[in-house]
Amino acid sequence: MQPRSYFTPLLFSSLLLCPALLKGDVQISINGAPSYALKHNPDIAAARMRIVEAQGRLHQAGRLSNPELEFDYNKNPRSSERNVGVAFNQKFPLTARLSQEKTLSRQQLAQAEAEVRNEERKLIAEVNAAAIKLLVADQKLALVEAQLKVSNSLVEVVEKRTQAGEIAASDAAQLAIDNQNRLLELQQITGQKAVLVNELKPLLGVSATNGLTLTGSLPAISNGAKGIDVQGRPDLDSSRIAQSVAQSEVDLAKSSRWEDIGVGLTVEHEKSEDAPEGIRGDSFVGFRISLPLPLWNKQKGLIAEKEAAQQRAILETKALESRIQSEAAAARAEMAASARLYNETKTKLLPTIEKHSQTIEKAYGVGEADAMALLRSREQKLHAETAALDALQSYHLARARHEAATATQPALRNHSGK
Repeated sequence: MQPRSYFTPLLFSSLLLCPALLKGDVQISINGAPSYALKHNPDIAAARMRIVEAQGRLHQAGRLSNPELEFDYNKNPRSSERNVGVAFNQKFPLTARLSQEKTLSRQQLAQAEAEVRNEERKLIAEVNAAAIKLLVADQKLALVEAQLKVSNSLVEVVEKRTQAGEIAASDAAQLAIDNQNRLLELQQITGQKAVLVNELKPLLGVSATNGLTLTGSLPAISNGAKGIDVQGRPDLDSSRIAQSVAQSEVDLAKSSRWEDIGVGLTVEHEKSEDAPEGIRGDSFVGFRISLPLPLWNKQKGLIAEKEAAQQRAILETKALESRIQSEAAAARAEMAASARLYNETKTKLLPTIEKHSQTIEKAYGVGEADAMALLRSREQKLHAETAALDALQSYHLARARHEAATATQPALRNHSGK
């Protein structure tokens, strides 16, 4: 019967998902980006090999050492006397060491699975953050482009009125300067988008030479995140499993005080000279046992080390749980603050600025306001709209951090259910 292979299926799937095999541009929605990353990210593919390694260790754990077969031949050079012997030796543990090794390997496999799941959680958080920034950058770009379009139309009108002598030439110059500022903002945001795209590509496993288009829109701001429950965090699961691993290592260290007992079966055939009868043959069957005594090495140092490691694992778990709680609470607080800022900007500040801007534009059209008043009005509107987008981005980045802190990311739950 062929031994089971844990390596082949995962290696095959990893090769299929290797980014070097992906060809052509990629278009993906913001909701599908995390799942796409889990399938194509090369670092995650490498991390999953930890599970295969742990499966291999589990397959090997808890086995007896190989037996020994000994041959012995002795001959008297001055006569025909000789002796031939065969011995079969096997070592057996005096303690529950083999079952403890099996238990330890099972725990290490569970720990490896939790560690890989935590890597997936962190990857999803990175993808969500980069995607949110990219979508907000798209909205800012559209906002500046709309402002630039309005500005271009206004410049044409002002130039005609300047040529007709209706307004001063300085107004046209001020509007041209404002136009140039909008163009510079456009270039700046375009550069930021390029940086964000190049940050997102390796997370998704997309080749640097391939194009990437992110579609979709950010969801509406909700009333707030649900309660803080961090019990599903995979790194917390891993830390708790580490406590069990540490306890198993303590038990294994105590068991190692007694080395394996050796048991052997011997068969000998001897030909000896017995005067006056001459050469005669005799056969012997024997049993032997070797019992190691823990006199000089009682593994006290190893046991002390493992017990200290067990206490460290307990303290690390408590510290991690406290840190996770703080992360989730901080993200939740930032969500609430950003949501308030966004709503106040959209419902109070922007309508007021929009009404004032319309009044200034009408006054400018009839010559009752100068170009500087018009530019200030437009600058206030652009600043308020940009502030609203910044608040929207802050909210969704905090939401992504809260989902990561509580391990409630939809892509992580869906992937775990497969």
